[in-house]
Amino acid sequence: MKWLSALICSFAIASAFAAPSKDISMEEMASQADHIFVGVVTGADMIDGSGSQVMDEKAMTGPGQNHTIRLQIQIDKVLVSNAKKPPKVVMVPLDPSVPFSLGQIKSAHATHHNDPFLVLLKGPQFEPIRPGRFGQPLSSKAAVLKAYRAAHKHK
Repeated sequence: MKWLSALICSFAIASAFAAPSKDISMEEMASQADHIFVGVVTGADMIDGSGSQVMDEKAMTGPGQNHTIRLQIQIDKVLVSNAKKPPKVVMVPLDPSVPFSLGQIKSAHATHHNDPFLVLLKGPQFEPIRPGRFGQPLSSKAAVLKAYRAAHKHK
């Protein structure tokens, strides 16, 4: 069962990194980012369409659902931010069109250690660049910062 939790956790985090052809490249993410952090997932919650907490661990996201799962990410290092005082923790939504239950995500994060990764967000509300697309592997730090600088040198 532990391997299943690790698999679900890996899929949830991987969905934040994914960049299929119809989606967004690392360079596009970096050019649109207002904030680039190094962070670690420390928890998860779910909200409904009105922003109220959903406590039912069987509640699902996905097509036809009105729920969003958010990852609680502890910011370990600020690499770039236009915020006067970047937060120490951000709540970042996963793509609500991807079907997960709250229990799956909570269980996966409770039993699986999460490695630090790059968190790319935009705007004053620290939102994903695209729905569910906000992460890059820490190993891509130099390339992400290079793409960010290239896109922002004329701003």
